[in-house]
Amino acid sequence: MIKKQEIIDRVDKKSYYFSIYPDLKITGEWGQTHCNSNGHKDNKPSFFVNLNNGSYHCKGCGIKGSLFDHFMMINNVDFPTAKLELAKKAGLVAEPQKKIVKTYDYTDESGNLLSQTVRYEPKDFKQRRPDGKGGWVWNLEGIRLVPNNLPEIIKAETVFIVEGEKDVETLRGIGLTATCNPMGAGKWELKDKQTGKIIKPYNEHFKDKKVVIIPDKDKAGRDHSLQVAENLKGIAESVKVIELPDLPEKGDVSDWIAQGHTKEELNELIEQTPDWIPEEPKSLLDSLMKWNDILTLDVSIEHILEKLIPKNSITLLFGRGGIGKTSLMMQIARAVASGIPFDTLQTIQSLVYYIDFENPLAVLKERVEKIGQSENLYVWHISNEIQPPKLDSNGWDLYKQLPPGLLIVDTLRASHLSDENDSKPMSLIMGRLKELREMGFTILLLHHTPKHNDNTFKGSTALLDLCDHVLGLEEVKDYDGETLEFDCQNLYRVGTRIKTRYDPYYIYLTFNPEIKGFNVAVDPDIEKMEGIYEMLKQSSEPLKQKELREQVKNDMDLPDKEVRRLLKKGTGLYWTVEKGSKNATLYTPLNSVCQFVNPIYTRQTEKQESSQPESLTNRPLFDTSQNLDNVEFGSLSEGIGQTEKQEVIDLEHQEVEIVE
Repeated sequence: MIKKQEIIDRVDKKSYYFSIYPDLKITGEWGQTHCNSNGHKDNKPSFFVNLNNGSYHCKGCGIKGSLFDHFMMINNVDFPTAKLELAKKAGLVAEPQKKIVKTYDYTDESGNLLSQTVRYEPKDFKQRRPDGKGGWVWNLEGIRLVPNNLPEIIKAETVFIVEGEKDVETLRGIGLTATCNPMGAGKWELKDKQTGKIIKPYNEHFKDKKVVIIPDKDKAGRDHSLQVAENLKGIAESVKVIELPDLPEKGDVSDWIAQGHTKEELNELIEQTPDWIPEEPKSLLDSLMKWNDILTLDVSIEHILEKLIPKNSITLLFGRGGIGKTSLMMQIARAVASGIPFDTLQTIQSLVYYIDFENPLAVLKERVEKIGQSENLYVWHISNEIQPPKLDSNGWDLYKQLPPGLLIVDTLRASHLSDENDSKPMSLIMGRLKELREMGFTILLLHHTPKHNDNTFKGSTALLDLCDHVLGLEEVKDYDGETLEFDCQNLYRVGTRIKTRYDPYYIYLTFNPEIKGFNVAVDPDIEKMEGIYEMLKQSSEPLKQKELREQVKNDMDLPDKEVRRLLKKGTGLYWTVEKGSKNATLYTPLNSVCQFVNPIYTRQTEKQESSQPESLTNRPLFDTSQNLDNVEFGSLSEGIGQTEKQEVIDLEHQEVEIVE
């Protein structure tokens, strides 16, 4: 196996870059030129290449990478292709020598040679034409194009049309007249290179003939048979398309005959097959899904991680650099891959792919050692011989070769070479991720926040528009804006932010240095809400909102804004709200609150005994049956524009767009 460094050492980096940048200025080991990447308008030369190791970087747009990255970017190919082509340039790989094993003549009506199809081993085909001097020109430009075996077609009443010359010879061998067009499937119609018009050079030879089309058993064969049938309908006397029984996938008529089938069986099939009739095109209305049909679909919303990560969705998780997104997602990845709970949150076991564009292998190894083993989790790292393709490259569909599962991209910014503030490339990337989602993948994108604003994500609003679910990971601040110290450690919250197509949800976390990961923590509001609940219980009658707020502010030393938030959050969990006389808002304590407490905040070890009912394990953090008539509405986070008809609900400091 040829190593990457061997290619870099052997290839002529100077010649390579000069062939792409003719105005390259050389100074020592560096070359400098104008950048032409990502639509960068480089007014002064900002693009530098290192002629020792082949690497490049642009001081203007920030793009950088290895010699292999540059070849992939310029040629829109994947890593294996780039490695092979650069190895050829370095003289490390020789072009394979192919042996001609068969030639097939194409002649005019009189038998004069017009062109040949050449068959090679290993299997390959090329077309050539006589140059008039005893040699060959390896193309079909400027010559008359005819079907194979034209002199016999002229005399025959029935003509069999197949995909390739080998099948023509097979049918001729059992006494049938057969033909095909040069260049194989899909080439019955051709585009004129000069005019751009579609030409149909073969139709005229089948006027008033009985045509039998026998396609290969694959998509290309079926598509080709449809193209030929559509061309000859109305020209030929009749057109039939024969489906051969007992034919394996990708098989052809030669395979069928080799199985022992006979000419008589083929003639019987032809007799039984009706003439080909074009299918009536479906109207747009017929292609739509009916409303009531949706009720019969066997689909439902599932979460690959309970309440937090919806299955078959695109989820964007943002947080500031260094807050622990990678550590948290690696923990979750292992839980999902193993089918075990993440703390108290249940998972649906699935294949997991961690697409790592960022972390050094040593860091990755250390985290894996801390988190633990997993048999169902795959890491696609940039050190792999086949690197994970960039999402905006032509090689992106390599991801489609993976069996569907949870696909975690770390990070979104490192997964492409485009401008993340430009909606056009971001829409392209999100569209590709939607293709993967429709194939059955669940996609999780790790992303950063802009400087000085941890409340939103970085980049184009196309990311928000085209994802399904947004999560934020943040340190919890108290109402004075300071980091809240909880059990001598910072408290974190991960949950729905800005937008979701699902139910909003969040949990609290603390960082565990022993595993360099997170543990689920207690909601710091529970103690406060329990204090308010005790105040209500001590009152002999429901309390009015104003007097309750004043009592809480004085007894608990909380600002009014914080009290309002707690009263809203505790409604339905600890107390009920109703209208009294003169439209006064009245708060009444619930008789029992244990059924409303969310168990995610009541972690118990095996040694602890629980008196709580089993039904607690299914209680949501937010009571979605709660009447939202009195819920206050806010605006989207700074930097994110709100479109018409977006409904934004302020849930525990969170501004969440509920997408219906």
